[in-house]
Amino acid sequence: CYMSQMMRDALLVSAERGDMMGALIPARSALYFFYDRFGFSTVFYTKEQRFTSAHMFPFEGEFEAIDVDPASDEVWEAFDRLQCERSCYIRHSRKQFDNIIADLKMDKGDYVVMATPDAESATGRRITAMAWAVYREDDDLLLVNDVMGETEDARMSALRRLRELHPDTPFLLYGRPTDTLGGRLMPRGMGRIVNVGRALEAIAASKPGFGCRIRVTDRLLPEFNSHIYIISKGCVRIDDDYKGHLDFDVSVEVLADMIFSAPVTGEMLGFPAHRPMISLMLD
Repeated sequence: CYMSQMMRDALLVSAERGDMMGALIPARSALYFFYDRFGFSTVFYTKEQRFTSAHMFPFEGEFEAIDVDPASDEVWEAFDRLQCERSCYIRHSRKQFDNIIADLKMDKGDYVVMATPDAESATGRRITAMAWAVYREDDDLLLVNDVMGETEDARMSALRRLRELHPDTPFLLYGRPTDTLGGRLMPRGMGRIVNVGRALEAIAASKPGFGCRIRVTDRLLPEFNSHIYIISKGCVRIDDDYKGHLDFDVSVEVLADMIFSAPVTGEMLGFPAHRPMISLMLD
């Protein structure tokens, strides 16, 4: 009862604050059903990719592992640049990044930073990849929580560095949900749209040629989200008096499933879709 009321209050505060979406990672599988009652959908996935100790992560190019203070501005600026290159991602602030590093140190994990020569940089180098990993003694494997990189070769160079640090250990990589290298797609977290207008505005801005008439129903936040939205020429407007044909008539949960599904699903529905990514959470 208390938890349910706290969740309703949190969603209301989030909507009033102007947030577009809330995200969480259930502590156990049974909680997915609990959060479903509040409009959360399982939209965050990861590709679980396993590599034996024989896998050497081949790459091309010149990359060097550098020993640098993870709390430095150089590392933070590179991290922020790399996370912003991801097309749909839960972005971390500088304070959250510092917490990520502190949490990794508590777990006695590994943090590798890869760089390439850059004559125009004040440091003579450019950070091109990062990786985070923790050894799990019970499973005898290295859990790689995330690998960021400008290119696939850069990502592979970070994994190669982890292989050098753990030559005889199998890896479990929490890969990007859009990775094409294989792996098992596993639930990672849930998302709840708290401002439908902002979500649709982001889609309209990125797809100015997209047009749609959609009614959305939100039983918990009706005053914020239960409207008819007209998307046209890169803009979104609310027209609750619209009596014409609707392309979609969905709940806020179904809308999240549409927006954050695989692109091929979006193509079938005729609605832009993209798998989001969540990583480096303190769960």
